[in-house]
Amino acid sequence: MKGKKQMKEIILEVKNVYGKDLIYPSCHIANALIKLKNGKTFSKSDLNVFKSLGLIIKWKAGQV
Repeated sequence: MKGKKQMKEIILEVKNVYGKDLIYPSCHIANALIKLKNGKTFSKSDLNVFKSLGLIIKWKAGQV
């Protein structure tokens, strides 16, 4: 696979909890990454790190 860069994608979900939008993992890769943080949610700065690592961020459709 020379010259071909494989992009990984992670799926995240936004949930509104007590009026705050929180970003939760929604796939196995995101679940592995959240374990490194010792928390349950990602911050906006975490999203910038994911992008700098070449991860593609997909958003899970919310429930209405």
